Amino acid sequence: MRKILFVLFGLCFLSTSAQFKRKNYKHIMESKSIYEIDAFLRDAHEDDPRRGILKKRVIKLMKEYIKNAHPADPRVKDFKDKIAILNKKASTKITFEEMSARIKKKKIEEYKAKLKARIQAGQQNQGFAQNQKPSIRYQGSVYRPGAPSNVRKNTAGTDQQSYVDTDVEQAATSVETVRSRQAKQRNIYARRGSRGSSSSEEEFNRLMSEQSIAKDQKTLEVLNKLFDNDPSSKDTIVLIENKSDCNIVVVMEKNNGEEFKLPIPANNENTIVIPKGDYILRSNVCGGTYSSEKTINKSLIIALNNPS
Repeated sequence: MRKILFVLFGLCFLSTSAQFKRKNYKHIMESKSIYEIDAFLRDAHEDDPRRGILKKRVIKLMKEYIKNAHPADPRVKDFKDKIAILNKKASTKITFEEMSARIKKKKIEEYKAKLKARIQAGQQNQGFAQNQKPSIRYQGSVYRPGAPSNVRKNTAGTDQQSYVDTDVEQAATSVETVRSRQAKQRNIYARRGSRGSSSSEEEFNRLMSEQSIAKDQKTLEVLNKLFDNDPSSKDTIVLIENKSDCNIVVVMEKNNGEEFKLPIPANNENTIVIPKGDYILRSNVCGGTYSSEKTINKSLIIALNNPS
């Protein structure tokens, strides 16, 4: 029993000793080290009288370093950020809530920059920039014709092929990953002989000309609501990627008969802000008919490919 107590006492002593050495600020008042003083300000009690003196000292040291450092020195930006924090707070210690707020703000700024770029590019090219990719990252799998789990049997007895399109839901929030699919999927391409019609091309050109900055601004407002995780938002965003070689128009018909039409150039994408609810989506993709029933209650990404 004595041996066990002796071992436990020894371990506690070593642990306390190591912690003391690691956080020994006995001579901190003589220190001229930026990192040592910064560590003290993070660890010391908020009522420690040494805080006021050392806070002013570390700010002065960082300013001197910035003044004499090379502009490409990566520590320059870090020290500038720390000075800004110390001017508002007692230390550079960041809470989890503050870190989450930073991430959310950064993501919103990224979306604003993307949207601004799209608006500027759109003024030169009918609202779209060629080869522009969406900033939202998502995961999905492409369904191939002939796969047993993806092929619908043709009850009409014809030689038409049907297959499911790539369909991925993306929750637009800075700290959440892609959530599980909730949209009801019944997506079909029916292979047909024609490669499109002149009337659909005319409708595509007309809808493209109606693209406006006001619509893009509404998209930004909804993005902000999504980042704020506002459950009261009645609208949501649908992004459709057209990976086919044809210009298409996707018609989204709500269960109350209201229709929304979205033109998408070949090998490009477009977004639309629509009210949440049940929809029937349909389009002519290079002669193949696309049809899908979906319940859209949050942001959604749909990828349409060439019929094969």
